[in-house]
Amino acid sequence: YFQQFVPEESGMIRPSREVKPSSVTGLARAISSHPDGERLYRAVEHYRLALRTWRPGSETLALSHLYMGMEALADVALKQELQETGRSKQELALAWSVIGVQDKPMEEQEKAKFNSEVRRRLLFESDDECYKAARNARVGFQHAFMPFDKVREFAKNATETTAQYLRKAVMKLCGVPQPLQDSLLASPFSVPFESHALARYLRGKLEGQGEKLSEGDQEYPFFTWSSRI
Repeated sequence: YFQQFVPEESGMIRPSREVKPSSVTGLARAISSHPDGERLYRAVEHYRLALRTWRPGSETLALSHLYMGMEALADVALKQELQETGRSKQELALAWSVIGVQDKPMEEQEKAKFNSEVRRRLLFESDDECYKAARNARVGFQHAFMPFDKVREFAKNATETTAQYLRKAVMKLCGVPQPLQDSLLASPFSVPFESHALARYLRGKLEGQGEKLSEGDQEYPFFTWSSRI
């Protein structure tokens, strides 16, 4: 038995985005009826978690969930590739220059390279720049061998594009009809929606003479905002 109490909404108006129920249910049915629906669902859940941190300054966490979503899809993408091409795993590894001899079993290092190629080629659509940035951000963050500012820089450069590839991969792999894919990937759904709060950001460049940019006894410059819905 499970019961959840959700309080009545109050306070500031929440932003929202209208969706077509038929599109959502069509995608949900495709995922639930797929033989690898559990992996597809995991990828969707990681995408949802990425959206919860989708705001400036939190790219590292968002990218980490997006990359884990890609990892959840790797086996599904590989199965589909083998089925469509009629190749075996060894034949595909040979075609991708992971191994040099088809009959030789892959060593651990070759298996790791092969798995990396599955993600890069099939999920990131051979986008080397995005894949490398996403992988560096994820691995650097997970294993803590890279300074946070570098991890954040990699994540900032790859988060939006990785999200696009993840959305496309989920829909392609679960086999939804092309018209449905087109509607779910078109504007406004081509841009992730920040549903957690209404937010405003001020960006600029401070210029002037002197070493102190703030007023009087203030520690740093700031702007006072006044607005209403």
